[in-house]
Amino acid sequence: MVFASLDDEPTTERAATDLLALYPQSHEAHLVLGRLYRDTGRRRAARQHFDTAIRLLSSKRDRLYLDNVRPSIRELDPITALRAERDAIR
Repeated sequence: MVFASLDDEPTTERAATDLLALYPQSHEAHLVLGRLYRDTGRRRAARQHFDTAIRLLSSKRDRLYLDNVRPSIRELDPITALRAERDAIR
């Protein structure tokens, strides 16, 4: 998980991009960037990162998440929540 405040845009962006450099399959880093870009008006980039986060979770490619998050949390269906966030971008 990326630990940075969305209020500090440069730090947040750097933390997420650093994580992606180390672990490109991190849906969490793409989610953070999607939210950051959405909140700063960069809608196209936001949608791309939300789409990537959804794809990584759907295809079960984020092994770090899948191997370390309790099954009860995974059952909450984060993909549906991510799609709702992505689709709210206008």
